[in-house]
Amino acid sequence: MQMGTFVLTGLCGIAFAAGVRRLLRQSRGGAWGAALIGIWSLSLIAAGVFTPDPSLGFPPGAPQGIPDRISWHSMLHGVAFLASFAALIAGCFVFARRLAGVRRWAWMGYCIATGVVAPVVVIVAQSSTTSLGTAYAIAGALAFAWVSALAVRLLFESVTGRA
Repeated sequence: MQMGTFVLTGLCGIAFAAGVRRLLRQSRGGAWGAALIGIWSLSLIAAGVFTPDPSLGFPPGAPQGIPDRISWHSMLHGVAFLASFAALIAGCFVFARRLAGVRRWAWMGYCIATGVVAPVVVIVAQSSTTSLGTAYAIAGALAFAWVSALAVRLLFESVTGRA
C-alpha cells in the first residue's frame, strides 16, 4: 500500500510541477520551483518502486534498528528519499523568496519554517534509531502539508489573479 501511495503521490506531483511551471512561468521562482517539485515527485516514484528492507519498526513486527546488511533496492529507496527530501527543502526556500518578493510574509515564514523544521526533526532523531521511523513520518507530514498548502495557495492565485 505504501509503495502505491508513493507512486500515486509522485504522479500527482508531476502534474502539480507542470501546473506550477505553467502558472509561474514568467515570475520569480517559477522555473526552479517547478523543477524542484518535479524532482521531489520523480524521487517519490523511485522510493515507491524500490522497497526498503524491514527496519525501524516498519512493517509492524520488524526490528527497531537498521539492519546490518542493506539490499540494493533498499539503498536506492534511501537515495530516492534523500533526493526527494532535499528537493522539497530547497523548494521551500525558492518559494519563500518568491513570496517575499510579493510581500506575503506569513506564507514566506511558513515556507522557511517548513524548510528548517522538517530536516531538524530528522537530524535530531538520528541519535536514536528507535524513533527514526517516527521522525521520518513527522517530517514527511510537515513536508506533505507544505506541498498541499502551496497547491491551494497557487490555485487561489490563479483563480483570483492575485499574487
